[in-house]
Amino acid sequence: MTKVKSLVDGIGNEALTEKYYDDWASNYDQTLTKWNYKAPLKAVNVMSLLREDINSNLDLACGTGMFTVKLKKNYPNITIDGCDISSQSLKIVKKKKLYRKLFKQSFEKKINITKKYDSVSMIGSMTYCKKPKILFSLIFDYLKKMEFLYLHIGLTYGRNKILI
Repeated sequence: MTKVKSLVDGIGNEALTEKYYDDWASNYDQTLTKWNYKAPLKAVNVMSLLREDINSNLDLACGTGMFTVKLKKNYPNITIDGCDISSQSLKIVKKKKLYRKLFKQSFEKKINITKKYDSVSMIGSMTYCKKPKILFSLIFDYLKKMEFLYLHIGLTYGRNKILI
């Protein structure tokens, strides 16, 4: 069995990325809490400033639902569908009953949706996207119109971490 040392090893390799997150899923929330990970809360705060009426959201790389927990506090009637590559993360998030539908696949592949969304979120996973051009094309197809897309990207440039 392959040991995945770093998520960087999985860029462009779905099997390695899935294994990395499957192995991490059981303590993912605890780890990010310990790291004082604020991206989900910051994302919701920005969304709330820009839009007061979001009725539907597609959460790409939804993981264990950290972002959606925060999003539902600000938009209690929102309908949210999630997509993640990790079957273990999806098992955990399914128990939380946060999402209407869950899709098990890479965000770099087309999701078979029946309705378009007011917004699409992708928190903390864009950094590892191998095909951003294809991804953005897919995301624009998921939106009702160019409504709202929120990405949280952490880039390291020299010694400075830049959050976009």
